Amino acid sequence: MSDNDELWGDQNPDPNLVQRQLRELRAWLSRPVITIRQAACLLVGYLPPERENDQRPYAGYLPPKKRWEKGEKAARELVADRIDEMQTILKELGETALKTPQGFIKVALELHIVPEWLEYACNDEATSKYLPLEAAAYKIPTSPLSGKEMAKRGGDARRDTDPKRLKFYPIVKERVILGVKPAEIIRQLDDEYGHLPENRRPSEPTIFRWAREIKEDAVRSKKKSIK
Repeated sequence: MSDNDELWGDQNPDPNLVQRQLRELRAWLSRPVITIRQAACLLVGYLPPERENDQRPYAGYLPPKKRWEKGEKAARELVADRIDEMQTILKELGETALKTPQGFIKVALELHIVPEWLEYACNDEATSKYLPLEAAAYKIPTSPLSGKEMAKRGGDARRDTDPKRLKFYPIVKERVILGVKPAEIIRQLDDEYGHLPENRRPSEPTIFRWAREIKEDAVRSKKKSIK
């Protein structure tokens, strides 16, 4: 489980809850086609809203996640940003049309993006038949936190001296704290710096990732202050 899922995840989820979640997942995986937004939602570990006029970013949780009772509003904002980021990644790959759920999963796996629910789905006979053949080759790391931390340490020196990060990260952080959405921040940066090639902003996925990290840090800080 990744560090930014510690707010919602459970290392030992309730088996009855997992079965209910997998039943809902099967309902989506059995659809002939889904939209890119629905795919993004599933790939980051959440059930998409059922109705077109449903304004929620997601409708439910997939294993090993569960509802975070202490801050549902903050959780929804963080998840909405993650779904936006995944949708942007899919669009940058040219995935704009309707596709089978299995097709979207294959695209994610090719990028080594492994949904956390995949291991649960692979181990469930009723659900595994809805997965692409490629899914069987992927396993969720048993200690992703340590692996991520090692990768993070290896990149810290390069990251902290990256000219674009030094220039734009403080700008993004200030606007995220003010409540500006990542998509609007991107538009503002394009307006302010797009005419200067040497000052061109970072990529959309990078800005979405920064915004998510900033929000998660804020939530964790608030959570610690409550204890």
